[in-house]
Amino acid sequence: MLYRVMLVDDEEEVIQAILQKIDWEVLGFQVVGYAKNGQDALEMLETLETDVIMTDIKMPFMDGITLCKKVKEQYGNIHILIFSGFDEFEYAREAIKAEVEEYILKPTNAKELAEVFLRLKNSIDKERRESTDIQKLKEYYMESLPVMQKQYMISLIEGKLSDGQIQAYLDMYQLNLSSPFYTVAVVHANNPEMPEEGKEPLEKQLLPVSAKKYVDEKLEGKWQFESFVYFGKIVYIVMLEQSEDLSAFIDFMGRICKMTERTISVSLLAGIGQMHNQLSLLPHSYESASAAISYRGLNKGSCSVYIGEVDPNLNSTPIIDMEGVQEIIQQIKFGREKELEEAIAHFMIRLKRMELTYQQLQIVSMEVVTELYKLGGSYQLDMHKILKTGTYTFSDIEEMNTVERLEGVLRSVCFTVLSLIRKERKDSTKLLIEKAKDYIQNNYSDSECTVESVCSHLNISTCYFSTLFKREVGLTLINYMTDIRMEKAKELLKNTEDKTYVIAEKVGYAEPNYFSYVFKKKFKVSPSLYRVNGVG
Repeated sequence: MLYRVMLVDDEEEVIQAILQKIDWEVLGFQVVGYAKNGQDALEMLETLETDVIMTDIKMPFMDGITLCKKVKEQYGNIHILIFSGFDEFEYAREAIKAEVEEYILKPTNAKELAEVFLRLKNSIDKERRESTDIQKLKEYYMESLPVMQKQYMISLIEGKLSDGQIQAYLDMYQLNLSSPFYTVAVVHANNPEMPEEGKEPLEKQLLPVSAKKYVDEKLEGKWQFESFVYFGKIVYIVMLEQSEDLSAFIDFMGRICKMTERTISVSLLAGIGQMHNQLSLLPHSYESASAAISYRGLNKGSCSVYIGEVDPNLNSTPIIDMEGVQEIIQQIKFGREKELEEAIAHFMIRLKRMELTYQQLQIVSMEVVTELYKLGGSYQLDMHKILKTGTYTFSDIEEMNTVERLEGVLRSVCFTVLSLIRKERKDSTKLLIEKAKDYIQNNYSDSECTVESVCSHLNISTCYFSTLFKREVGLTLINYMTDIRMEKAKELLKNTEDKTYVIAEKVGYAEPNYFSYVFKKKFKVSPSLYRVNGVG
Protein backbone atom coordinates (compact mmCIF):
# COMPACT_ATOMS: atom_id res chain seq x y z
CA MET A 1 0.00 0.00 0.00
CA LEU A 2 1.29 3.45 -0.92
CA TYR A 3 1.01 6.21 1.67
CA ARG A 4 -0.64 9.37 0.36
CA VAL A 5 1.31 12.65 0.43
CA MET A 6 0.14 16.26 0.06
CA LEU A 7 2.75 18.93 -0.75
CA VAL A 8 2.16 22.52 0.40
CA ASP A 9 4.36 25.34 -0.93
CA ASP A 10 3.62 28.68 -2.58
CA GLU A 11 6.47 28.26 -5.08
CA GLU A 12 5.48 26.14 -8.09
CA GLU A 13 9.13 25.40 -8.99
CA VAL A 14 9.75 24.00 -5.49
CA ILE A 15 6.74 21.70 -5.79
CA GLN A 16 7.89 20.46 -9.21
CA ALA A 17 11.45 19.93 -7.96
CA ILE A 18 10.22 17.84 -5.02
CA LEU A 19 7.99 15.80 -7.31
CA GLN A 20 10.90 15.00 -9.60
CA LYS A 21 13.68 14.57 -7.02
CA ILE A 22 12.72 11.15 -5.74
CA ASP A 23 10.99 8.00 -6.94
CA TRP A 24 7.92 8.19 -4.70
CA GLU A 25 6.53 4.74 -5.43
CA VAL A 26 9.83 2.99 -4.74
CA LEU A 27 9.81 4.62 -1.29
CA GLY A 28 6.19 3.57 -0.72
CA PHE A 29 4.46 6.93 -1.29
CA GLN A 30 2.32 8.69 -3.87
CA VAL A 31 1.71 12.43 -4.16
CA VAL A 32 -2.07 12.91 -4.30
CA GLY A 33 -2.16 16.68 -4.51
CA TYR A 34 -0.47 19.96 -3.74
CA ALA A 35 -1.59 23.32 -2.43
CA LYS A 36 -0.04 26.79 -2.57
CA ASN A 37 -0.94 27.81 0.99
CA GLY A 38 -2.27 26.45 4.24
CA GLN A 39 -5.84 27.60 3.58
CA ASP A 40 -6.01 25.70 0.29
CA ALA A 41 -4.47 22.64 1.95
CA LEU A 42 -7.16 22.61 4.65
CA GLU A 43 -9.90 22.81 2.02
CA MET A 44 -8.33 19.96 0.05
CA LEU A 45 -8.14 17.78 3.17
CA GLU A 46 -11.94 17.78 3.38
CA THR A 47 -12.15 15.60 0.27
CA LEU A 48 -8.63 14.16 -0.14
CA GLU A 49 -7.49 11.22 1.99
CA THR A 50 -3.98 12.05 3.16
CA ASP A 51 -1.40 10.25 5.32
CA VAL A 52 1.46 12.77 5.13
CA ILE A 53 1.72 16.54 4.65
CA MET A 54 5.00 18.13 3.63
CA THR A 55 4.73 21.90 4.01
CA ASP A 56 6.75 25.08 3.75
CA ILE A 57 6.53 27.62 6.61
CA LYS A 58 6.45 31.01 4.91
CA MET A 59 3.35 31.11 2.70
CA PRO A 60 0.64 33.72 2.06
CA PHE A 61 -2.78 33.65 3.75
CA MET A 62 -1.96 30.78 6.13
CA ASP A 63 1.59 29.81 7.11
CA GLY A 64 2.87 26.28 7.62
CA ILE A 65 2.96 26.39 11.43
CA THR A 66 -0.70 27.44 11.60
CA LEU A 67 -1.54 24.70 9.09
CA CYS A 68 0.30 22.11 11.22
CA LYS A 69 -1.64 23.10 14.34
CA LYS A 70 -4.99 22.99 12.56
CA VAL A 71 -4.21 19.63 10.95
CA LYS A 72 -3.27 18.14 14.33
CA GLU A 73 -6.50 19.49 15.85
CA GLN A 74 -8.75 18.21 13.06
CA TYR A 75 -6.84 15.22 11.66
CA GLY A 76 -4.70 13.84 14.47
CA ASN A 77 -3.49 10.81 12.49
CA ILE A 78 -1.77 12.77 9.67
CA HIS A 79 2.04 12.86 9.77
CA ILE A 80 3.67 16.25 9.11
CA LEU A 81 7.05 17.25 7.67
CA ILE A 82 8.28 20.85 7.44
CA PHE A 83 10.47 21.75 4.46
CA SER A 84 11.77 25.27 4.98
CA GLY A 85 14.62 27.65 4.29
CA PHE A 86 14.30 29.21 7.75
CA ASP A 87 16.80 27.85 10.25
CA GLU A 88 15.44 29.80 13.21
CA PHE A 89 14.97 28.53 16.75
CA GLU A 90 11.47 30.03 17.07
CA TYR A 91 10.22 28.13 14.03
CA ALA A 92 11.78 24.90 15.28
CA ARG A 93 10.17 25.38 18.69
CA GLU A 94 6.75 26.01 17.15
CA ALA A 95 7.21 22.95 14.94
CA ILE A 96 7.89 20.79 18.00
CA LYS A 97 4.72 22.16 19.64
CA ALA A 98 2.76 21.25 16.51
CA GLU A 99 4.12 17.67 16.72
CA VAL A 100 5.99 17.91 13.42
CA GLU A 101 7.97 14.73 12.74
CA GLU A 102 10.78 16.12 10.58
CA TYR A 103 12.14 19.64 10.05
CA ILE A 104 14.02 19.67 6.72
CA LEU A 105 16.10 22.65 5.68
CA LYS A 106 16.12 23.89 2.09
CA PRO A 107 17.95 23.24 -0.11
CA THR A 108 18.27 19.47 0.15
CA ASN A 109 19.33 16.80 -2.29
CA ALA A 110 17.45 13.75 -3.49
CA LYS A 111 19.37 11.38 -1.22
CA GLU A 112 18.60 13.34 1.96
CA LEU A 113 14.93 13.68 1.01
CA ALA A 114 14.66 9.97 0.23
CA GLU A 115 16.22 9.13 3.61
CA VAL A 116 13.64 11.31 5.38
CA PHE A 117 10.74 9.59 3.64
CA LEU A 118 12.26 6.16 4.20
CA ARG A 119 12.46 6.89 7.95
CA LEU A 120 8.88 8.12 7.87
CA LYS A 121 7.66 5.03 6.02
CA ASN A 122 9.36 2.75 8.55
CA SER A 123 7.76 4.74 11.38
CA ILE A 124 4.26 4.56 9.84
CA ASP A 125 4.72 0.86 9.02
CA LYS A 126 5.69 0.15 12.63
CA GLU A 127 2.78 2.19 13.96
CA ARG A 128 0.26 0.35 11.78
CA ARG A 129 1.88 -3.01 12.37
CA GLU A 130 1.58 -2.55 16.12
CA SER A 131 -2.06 -1.54 15.80
CA THR A 132 -2.80 -4.82 13.99
CA ASP A 133 -0.27 -7.11 15.70
CA ILE A 134 -2.37 -10.13 16.70
CA GLN A 135 -0.17 -11.18 19.62
CA LYS A 136 -0.08 -7.68 21.09
CA LEU A 137 -3.82 -7.32 20.57
CA LYS A 138 -4.32 -10.63 22.39
CA GLU A 139 -2.16 -9.44 25.28
CA TYR A 140 -4.06 -6.16 25.45
CA TYR A 141 -7.34 -8.07 25.27
CA MET A 142 -6.37 -10.28 28.20
CA GLU A 143 -5.25 -7.24 30.21
CA SER A 144 -8.58 -5.55 29.48
CA LEU A 145 -10.68 -8.67 30.10
CA PRO A 146 -11.55 -7.97 33.78
CA VAL A 147 -12.81 -4.50 32.86
CA MET A 148 -14.84 -5.86 29.93
CA GLN A 149 -16.27 -8.65 32.11
CA LYS A 150 -17.41 -6.07 34.65
CA GLN A 151 -18.99 -3.90 31.94
CA TYR A 152 -20.76 -6.98 30.57
CA MET A 153 -22.20 -7.87 33.98
CA ILE A 154 -23.33 -4.27 34.53
CA SER A 155 -25.10 -4.35 31.15
CA LEU A 156 -26.60 -7.70 32.13
CA ILE A 157 -28.18 -6.46 35.38
CA GLU A 158 -29.30 -3.23 33.68
CA GLY A 159 -31.16 -5.21 31.00
CA LYS A 160 -29.23 -3.73 28.08
CA LEU A 161 -28.46 -7.03 26.32
CA SER A 162 -30.61 -9.12 24.00
CA ASP A 163 -30.70 -12.91 24.37
CA GLY A 164 -28.26 -13.25 21.49
CA GLN A 165 -25.86 -10.70 22.97
CA ILE A 166 -25.99 -12.37 26.39
CA GLN A 167 -24.67 -15.65 24.99
CA ALA A 168 -22.28 -14.13 22.46
CA TYR A 169 -20.56 -11.91 25.02
CA LEU A 170 -20.41 -14.73 27.58
CA ASP A 171 -18.19 -16.66 25.20
CA MET A 172 -16.26 -13.58 24.10
CA TYR A 173 -15.50 -12.45 27.66
CA GLN A 174 -14.75 -15.99 28.88
CA LEU A 175 -17.40 -16.01 31.60
CA ASN A 176 -19.10 -19.16 32.84
CA LEU A 177 -22.57 -18.25 34.11
CA SER A 178 -24.25 -21.51 33.17
CA SER A 179 -26.71 -22.59 35.88
CA PRO A 180 -30.30 -23.78 36.37
CA PHE A 181 -31.11 -20.87 38.70
CA TYR A 182 -29.82 -17.38 39.48
CA THR A 183 -30.21 -14.70 42.10
CA VAL A 184 -28.62 -11.30 42.61
CA ALA A 185 -27.41 -9.99 45.96
CA VAL A 186 -26.64 -6.31 46.54
CA VAL A 187 -24.40 -5.59 49.54
CA HIS A 188 -24.10 -2.18 51.17
CA ALA A 189 -20.92 -1.60 53.22
CA ASN A 190 -20.56 0.99 55.98
CA ASN A 191 -18.04 1.84 58.67
CA PRO A 192 -20.18 2.53 61.77
CA GLU A 193 -17.26 4.21 63.53
CA MET A 194 -17.02 6.94 60.90
CA PRO A 195 -20.02 9.05 59.79
CA GLU A 196 -20.57 9.48 56.04
CA GLU A 197 -19.77 13.21 56.12
CA GLY A 198 -16.39 12.50 57.71
CA LYS A 199 -15.15 10.19 54.98
CA GLU A 200 -12.63 11.20 52.37
CA PRO A 201 -13.56 10.36 48.74
CA LEU A 202 -10.86 7.68 48.60
CA GLU A 203 -12.13 6.06 51.80
CA LYS A 204 -15.63 5.85 50.33
CA GLN A 205 -14.24 4.06 47.27
CA LEU A 206 -11.99 1.70 49.23
CA LEU A 207 -14.63 0.56 51.73
CA PRO A 208 -16.74 -1.53 49.29
CA VAL A 209 -13.55 -2.84 47.65
CA SER A 210 -12.17 -4.15 50.96
CA ALA A 211 -15.59 -5.54 51.95
CA LYS A 212 -15.87 -7.29 48.57
CA LYS A 213 -12.48 -8.95 49.08
CA TYR A 214 -13.58 -10.27 52.48
CA VAL A 215 -16.99 -11.55 51.31
CA ASP A 216 -15.49 -13.09 48.14
CA GLU A 217 -13.05 -15.11 50.26
CA LYS A 218 -15.90 -16.45 52.41
CA LEU A 219 -18.05 -17.38 49.39
CA GLU A 220 -15.30 -19.01 47.32
CA GLY A 221 -15.47 -22.79 47.23
CA LYS A 222 -18.99 -22.81 48.62
CA TRP A 223 -20.95 -20.89 46.00
CA GLN A 224 -20.48 -20.20 42.29
CA PHE A 225 -20.66 -16.44 41.75
CA GLU A 226 -19.36 -13.34 39.98
CA SER A 227 -18.98 -10.06 41.85
CA PHE A 228 -18.20 -6.41 41.14
CA VAL A 229 -18.55 -2.97 42.73
CA TYR A 230 -21.26 -0.82 41.17
CA PHE A 231 -22.28 2.67 42.36
CA GLY A 232 -20.62 2.10 45.74
CA LYS A 233 -22.35 -1.24 46.38
CA ILE A 234 -21.14 -4.81 45.87
CA VAL A 235 -23.20 -6.83 43.40
CA TYR A 236 -23.19 -10.64 43.38
CA ILE A 237 -24.58 -12.76 40.56
CA VAL A 238 -25.04 -16.15 42.22
CA MET A 239 -25.55 -19.46 40.39
CA LEU A 240 -27.78 -21.98 42.21
CA GLU A 241 -27.94 -25.69 41.40
CA GLN A 242 -31.49 -26.08 42.72
CA SER A 243 -34.25 -23.76 43.91
CA GLU A 244 -33.86 -24.98 47.51
CA ASP A 245 -30.33 -23.50 47.56
CA LEU A 246 -31.77 -19.99 47.77
CA SER A 247 -32.66 -20.33 51.47
CA ALA A 248 -29.20 -21.67 52.27
CA PHE A 249 -27.60 -18.76 50.41
CA ILE A 250 -29.73 -16.21 52.30
CA ASP A 251 -28.65 -17.71 55.63
CA PHE A 252 -25.01 -17.88 54.54
CA MET A 253 -24.99 -14.20 53.53
CA GLY A 254 -26.56 -13.33 56.89
CA ARG A 255 -23.73 -15.07 58.74
CA ILE A 256 -21.05 -13.38 56.63
CA CYS A 257 -22.55 -9.95 57.26
CA LYS A 258 -22.51 -10.52 61.01
CA MET A 259 -18.92 -11.77 60.92
CA THR A 260 -17.58 -8.72 59.08
CA GLU A 261 -18.63 -6.30 61.81
CA ARG A 262 -16.76 -8.36 64.40
CA THR A 263 -13.65 -9.05 62.32
CA ILE A 264 -13.01 -6.04 60.06
CA SER A 265 -15.28 -3.43 61.73
CA VAL A 266 -17.42 -3.03 58.63
CA SER A 267 -21.21 -3.15 58.77
CA LEU A 268 -22.78 -5.00 55.84
CA LEU A 269 -26.40 -5.19 54.74
CA ALA A 270 -27.27 -7.65 51.96
CA GLY A 271 -30.40 -7.40 49.86
CA ILE A 272 -31.24 -10.60 48.00
CA GLY A 273 -33.47 -10.54 44.95
CA GLN A 274 -35.89 -12.93 43.34
CA MET A 275 -34.62 -16.19 41.90
CA HIS A 276 -34.91 -16.71 38.12
CA ASN A 277 -33.98 -19.40 35.64
CA GLN A 278 -32.77 -17.13 32.81
CA LEU A 279 -29.90 -14.65 32.62
CA SER A 280 -32.17 -12.27 30.72
CA LEU A 281 -34.27 -11.93 33.90
CA LEU A 282 -31.38 -10.84 36.12
CA PRO A 283 -32.39 -7.15 35.85
CA HIS A 284 -35.51 -8.02 37.84
CA SER A 285 -33.50 -9.89 40.46
CA TYR A 286 -31.10 -6.93 40.72
CA GLU A 287 -33.98 -4.47 41.01
CA SER A 288 -35.66 -6.52 43.74
CA ALA A 289 -32.34 -6.99 45.59
CA SER A 290 -31.83 -3.23 45.61
CA ALA A 291 -35.40 -2.80 46.85
CA ALA A 292 -34.82 -5.35 49.62
CA ILE A 293 -32.18 -3.11 51.22
CA SER A 294 -34.77 -0.37 51.66
CA TYR A 295 -36.80 -2.76 53.88
CA ARG A 296 -34.05 -2.97 56.52
CA GLY A 297 -36.30 -1.21 59.06
CA LEU A 298 -38.88 -4.02 58.79
CA ASN A 299 -36.28 -6.67 59.46
CA LYS A 300 -34.39 -5.35 62.49
CA GLY A 301 -31.65 -7.59 63.78
CA SER A 302 -31.04 -9.19 60.40
CA CYS A 303 -28.38 -8.02 57.99
CA SER A 304 -29.53 -10.23 55.13
CA VAL A 305 -32.92 -9.26 53.63
CA TYR A 306 -34.67 -11.44 51.04
CA ILE A 307 -37.24 -9.55 48.97
CA GLY A 308 -39.62 -12.53 48.98
CA GLU A 309 -39.91 -12.33 52.77
CA VAL A 310 -40.45 -8.59 53.14
CA ASP A 311 -42.63 -8.17 50.02
CA PRO A 312 -44.41 -11.50 49.41
CA ASN A 313 -46.78 -9.91 46.86
CA LEU A 314 -43.93 -9.01 44.52
CA ASN A 315 -44.32 -12.23 42.54
CA SER A 316 -47.89 -11.27 41.59
CA THR A 317 -46.54 -8.34 39.60
CA PRO A 318 -45.77 -9.32 36.00
CA ILE A 319 -42.13 -9.22 35.03
CA ILE A 320 -42.07 -6.58 32.32
CA ASP A 321 -39.60 -7.46 29.59
CA MET A 322 -38.21 -3.92 29.47
CA GLU A 323 -35.15 -5.09 27.57
CA GLY A 324 -37.49 -6.32 24.81
CA VAL A 325 -39.43 -3.05 24.88
CA GLN A 326 -36.22 -1.01 24.69
CA GLU A 327 -35.01 -3.11 21.76
CA ILE A 328 -38.23 -2.23 19.92
CA ILE A 329 -37.79 1.46 20.78
CA GLN A 330 -34.16 1.34 19.61
CA GLN A 331 -35.05 -0.12 16.21
CA ILE A 332 -37.77 2.51 15.73
CA LYS A 333 -35.20 5.23 16.45
CA PHE A 334 -32.73 3.77 13.95
CA GLY A 335 -35.44 3.35 11.30
CA ARG A 336 -34.61 -0.34 10.75
CA GLU A 337 -37.77 -2.03 9.50
CA LYS A 338 -36.46 -5.60 9.32
CA GLU A 339 -34.84 -5.40 12.77
CA LEU A 340 -38.02 -3.85 14.20
CA GLU A 341 -40.08 -6.75 12.87
CA GLU A 342 -37.66 -9.19 14.53
CA ALA A 343 -37.66 -7.26 17.83
CA ILE A 344 -41.48 -7.30 17.98
CA ALA A 345 -41.53 -11.03 17.17
CA HIS A 346 -38.99 -11.83 19.92
CA PHE A 347 -40.87 -9.68 22.43
CA MET A 348 -44.12 -11.50 21.68
CA ILE A 349 -42.50 -14.93 21.95
CA ARG A 350 -41.33 -14.02 25.46
CA LEU A 351 -44.76 -12.72 26.44
CA LYS A 352 -46.45 -15.93 25.26
CA ARG A 353 -44.01 -18.02 27.32
CA MET A 354 -44.93 -16.06 30.45
CA GLU A 355 -48.63 -17.08 30.23
CA LEU A 356 -49.80 -13.74 31.61
CA THR A 357 -53.15 -13.25 33.28
CA TYR A 358 -55.60 -10.71 31.86
CA GLN A 359 -54.59 -8.10 34.46
CA GLN A 360 -50.87 -8.71 33.89
CA LEU A 361 -51.28 -8.28 30.14
CA GLN A 362 -52.96 -4.93 30.76
CA ILE A 363 -49.97 -3.81 32.86
CA VAL A 364 -47.58 -4.86 30.08
CA SER A 365 -49.72 -2.94 27.56
CA MET A 366 -49.57 0.16 29.75
CA GLU A 367 -45.78 -0.10 29.93
CA VAL A 368 -45.52 -0.39 26.15
CA VAL A 369 -47.80 2.61 25.61
CA THR A 370 -45.79 4.65 28.13
CA GLU A 371 -42.51 3.94 26.33
CA LEU A 372 -44.05 4.80 22.95
CA TYR A 373 -45.37 8.07 24.37
CA LYS A 374 -41.89 8.92 25.68
CA LEU A 375 -40.34 8.17 22.30
CA GLY A 376 -42.93 10.13 20.35
CA GLY A 377 -42.67 13.06 22.74
CA SER A 378 -38.92 13.33 22.14
CA TYR A 379 -39.68 13.83 18.43
CA GLN A 380 -42.68 16.14 19.03
CA LEU A 381 -45.10 13.60 17.54
CA ASP A 382 -48.81 13.65 18.38
CA MET A 383 -48.82 10.21 20.02
CA HIS A 384 -52.43 10.48 21.17
CA LYS A 385 -53.52 10.83 17.56
CA ILE A 386 -51.17 8.07 16.37
CA LEU A 387 -52.29 5.61 19.03
CA LYS A 388 -55.91 6.42 18.36
CA THR A 389 -55.54 5.66 14.65
CA GLY A 390 -53.97 2.37 15.66
CA THR A 391 -57.06 1.61 17.80
CA TYR A 392 -54.80 1.67 20.84
CA THR A 393 -55.32 4.36 23.49
CA PHE A 394 -55.24 4.50 27.27
CA SER A 395 -59.03 4.40 27.32
CA ASP A 396 -59.23 0.99 25.68
CA ILE A 397 -56.28 -0.76 27.36
CA GLU A 398 -58.80 -3.19 28.78
CA GLU A 399 -59.43 -4.33 25.21
CA MET A 400 -55.91 -5.81 25.20
CA ASN A 401 -57.18 -9.19 26.32
CA THR A 402 -54.84 -11.42 24.27
CA VAL A 403 -51.17 -11.32 23.36
CA GLU A 404 -52.17 -11.67 19.70
CA ARG A 405 -54.28 -8.51 19.85
CA LEU A 406 -51.44 -6.61 21.51
CA GLU A 407 -49.05 -7.86 18.81
CA GLY A 408 -51.25 -6.65 15.95
CA VAL A 409 -51.74 -3.21 17.46
CA LEU A 410 -48.10 -2.89 18.48
CA ARG A 411 -46.84 -3.73 15.00
CA SER A 412 -49.18 -1.19 13.41
CA VAL A 413 -48.28 1.61 15.81
CA CYS A 414 -44.53 0.94 15.81
CA PHE A 415 -44.23 1.07 12.03
CA THR A 416 -46.32 4.25 11.94
CA VAL A 417 -44.01 5.88 14.49
CA LEU A 418 -40.92 4.66 12.62
CA SER A 419 -42.18 6.23 9.39
CA LEU A 420 -42.99 9.54 11.09
CA ILE A 421 -39.63 9.70 12.89
CA ARG A 422 -37.82 9.01 9.62
CA LYS A 423 -39.71 11.89 8.01
CA GLU A 424 -39.10 14.11 11.04
CA ARG A 425 -35.37 13.33 10.95
CA LYS A 426 -35.23 14.14 7.23
CA ASP A 427 -37.11 17.38 7.83
CA SER A 428 -34.80 18.20 10.76
CA THR A 429 -31.75 17.69 8.55
CA LYS A 430 -33.21 19.99 5.90
CA LEU A 431 -34.03 22.56 8.58
CA LEU A 432 -30.49 22.37 9.95
CA ILE A 433 -29.04 22.86 6.46
CA GLU A 434 -31.34 25.84 5.86
CA LYS A 435 -30.35 27.38 9.20
CA ALA A 436 -26.70 27.06 8.20
CA LYS A 437 -27.38 28.66 4.82
CA ASP A 438 -29.33 31.49 6.46
CA TYR A 439 -26.52 32.08 8.94
CA ILE A 440 -23.97 32.25 6.12
CA GLN A 441 -26.17 34.60 4.07
CA ASN A 442 -26.49 36.93 7.07
CA ASN A 443 -22.85 36.75 8.17
CA TYR A 444 -20.71 36.15 5.06
CA SER A 445 -19.38 39.72 5.33
CA ASP A 446 -17.83 38.90 8.70
CA SER A 447 -14.31 37.47 8.35
CA GLU A 448 -15.01 35.50 11.56
CA CYS A 449 -17.78 33.58 9.77
CA THR A 450 -16.08 30.20 9.42
CA VAL A 451 -17.06 26.53 9.45
CA GLU A 452 -16.43 26.54 13.20
CA SER A 453 -18.64 29.59 13.84
CA VAL A 454 -21.48 28.14 11.74
CA CYS A 455 -21.39 24.87 13.70
CA SER A 456 -21.09 26.72 17.00
CA HIS A 457 -24.20 28.74 16.09
CA LEU A 458 -26.06 25.51 15.33
CA ASN A 459 -24.67 23.86 18.48
CA ILE A 460 -23.43 20.85 16.49
CA SER A 461 -20.03 19.22 16.00
CA THR A 462 -17.94 20.45 13.07
CA CYS A 463 -17.02 16.96 11.90
CA TYR A 464 -20.62 15.67 11.91
CA PHE A 465 -22.16 18.72 10.26
CA SER A 466 -19.45 18.98 7.58
CA THR A 467 -20.22 15.39 6.55
CA LEU A 468 -23.98 16.01 6.70
CA PHE A 469 -23.74 19.22 4.65
CA LYS A 470 -21.59 17.58 1.96
CA ARG A 471 -24.01 14.66 1.70
CA GLU A 472 -27.13 16.83 1.44
CA VAL A 473 -25.82 19.79 -0.59
CA GLY A 474 -23.09 18.17 -2.69
CA LEU A 475 -20.53 20.80 -1.66
CA THR A 476 -18.25 21.04 1.34
CA LEU A 477 -19.27 23.73 3.81
CA ILE A 478 -16.08 25.69 3.06
CA ASN A 479 -16.75 25.58 -0.69
CA TYR A 480 -20.36 26.67 -0.17
CA MET A 481 -19.25 29.67 1.92
CA THR A 482 -16.62 30.55 -0.68
CA ASP A 483 -19.22 30.37 -3.49
CA ILE A 484 -21.56 32.71 -1.59
CA ARG A 485 -18.76 35.21 -1.00
CA MET A 486 -17.54 35.05 -4.59
CA GLU A 487 -21.03 35.59 -6.04
CA LYS A 488 -21.53 38.59 -3.74
CA ALA A 489 -18.13 39.90 -4.83
CA LYS A 490 -19.14 39.61 -8.50
CA GLU A 491 -22.28 41.64 -7.79
CA LEU A 492 -20.28 44.36 -6.03
CA LEU A 493 -17.70 44.48 -8.82
CA LYS A 494 -20.48 44.90 -11.38
CA ASN A 495 -22.70 47.34 -9.52
CA THR A 496 -20.39 49.52 -7.38
CA GLU A 497 -17.25 51.59 -7.75
CA ASP A 498 -15.77 50.17 -4.54
CA LYS A 499 -12.07 49.39 -4.49
CA THR A 500 -11.06 45.74 -4.48
CA TYR A 501 -9.87 45.88 -0.86
CA VAL A 502 -13.26 47.34 0.19
CA ILE A 503 -15.14 44.58 -1.63
CA ALA A 504 -12.84 42.00 -0.04
CA GLU A 505 -13.80 43.30 3.39
CA LYS A 506 -17.51 43.41 2.49
CA VAL A 507 -17.51 39.72 1.55
CA GLY A 508 -15.57 38.55 4.61
CA TYR A 509 -11.91 38.59 3.60
CA ALA A 510 -9.59 40.40 5.99
CA GLU A 511 -6.72 40.10 3.50
CA PRO A 512 -7.36 41.70 0.05
CA ASN A 513 -4.55 39.65 -1.49
CA TYR A 514 -6.17 36.41 -0.40
CA PHE A 515 -9.53 37.59 -1.73
CA SER A 516 -7.93 38.29 -5.14
CA TYR A 517 -6.21 34.90 -5.04
CA VAL A 518 -9.46 33.02 -4.31
CA PHE A 519 -11.40 35.07 -6.90
CA LYS A 520 -8.86 34.35 -9.64
CA LYS A 521 -8.66 30.69 -8.65
CA LYS A 522 -12.43 30.35 -9.00
CA PHE A 523 -13.17 32.53 -12.05
CA LYS A 524 -9.79 32.35 -13.86
CA VAL A 525 -9.64 36.13 -13.92
CA SER A 526 -8.59 38.80 -11.42
CA PRO A 527 -11.25 41.03 -9.76
CA SER A 528 -10.01 44.10 -11.65
CA LEU A 529 -10.19 42.39 -15.05
CA TYR A 530 -13.60 40.95 -14.20
CA ARG A 531 -14.85 44.48 -13.50
CA VAL A 532 -13.55 45.64 -16.90
CA ASN A 533 -14.59 42.66 -19.01
CA GLY A 534 -17.49 41.26 -16.98
CA VAL A 535 -16.55 37.67 -17.66
CA GLY A 536 -15.54 34.83 -15.40
